[in-house]
Amino acid sequence: MLTLFDISIVDLIKGVVIDLIKLGIAFLAGYFWAKIKIFKNYYLAKNIWRPFIAKSRQASVVLTTKPSPNHSGTPKVSLNEVQAFSEIRNTFSGLGADAKLVDDPSVDLEKLSDNHVISIGGPKFNNVSREILARVSNKYEILPFSYNEAAGCIETVNKRLESVIADDKSLATDYGMVIRVQGLNGKPMYSCLVAFGLRGLGTWGAVKALTADSDSMSKIDSQFGTKDFAMVLEFKFLENKLTHTKILAANMLVPTS
Repeated sequence: MLTLFDISIVDLIKGVVIDLIKLGIAFLAGYFWAKIKIFKNYYLAKNIWRPFIAKSRQASVVLTTKPSPNHSGTPKVSLNEVQAFSEIRNTFSGLGADAKLVDDPSVDLEKLSDNHVISIGGPKFNNVSREILARVSNKYEILPFSYNEAAGCIETVNKRLESVIADDKSLATDYGMVIRVQGLNGKPMYSCLVAFGLRGLGTWGAVKALTADSDSMSKIDSQFGTKDFAMVLEFKFLENKLTHTKILAANMLVPTS
């Protein structure tokens, strides 16, 4: 009985040791896999944001500001856009660059002529986004999609893309646009990017596609590299949580002759 008891204890200890080893291996595998994903995201993000970090100009980030409902109040800023700015700032920090938030509701491209410009939010309430879209429209060939400010939707050749609200009143589907362009004001070293959704969550989703979505970033990088482009994205949500991002259309910007 003593021998059997001793063998049982030994087997028990061996089992515990083996389980600990398996647990350690699983932990290390998960740790290194997470590190690999972070490295991959930074690698892709570096390519996406290369025009903004490879040239010695600061990147200025402009958010949408809406008038306060109180006459004496300060302008309102969307929480989703603040989160989007945080995504950009963290990405830039990881790439050894800096993205500075512009705290000036009256700012325009002229005031930012010495900086790269990242404009977050649609042209309905963001003057810098409206200015970038207008200059792109004047400088480049007509795209097969456009933002209809009056209707608050994105129009393609044969379809109107509008937000979809679920039965529980949460956002189910949204659409967004991203445009990245260099030399918009005639200065080759000057880069602009505008990203927005039809709703705030879509705006956040558009920025996530450029900072944390390896699939979207990989497709953009392989198709355009550092060339100018415009694209339309679709976002799916469940209880206002982003579950899926899809690039519906992506076109290189071609200057008009």
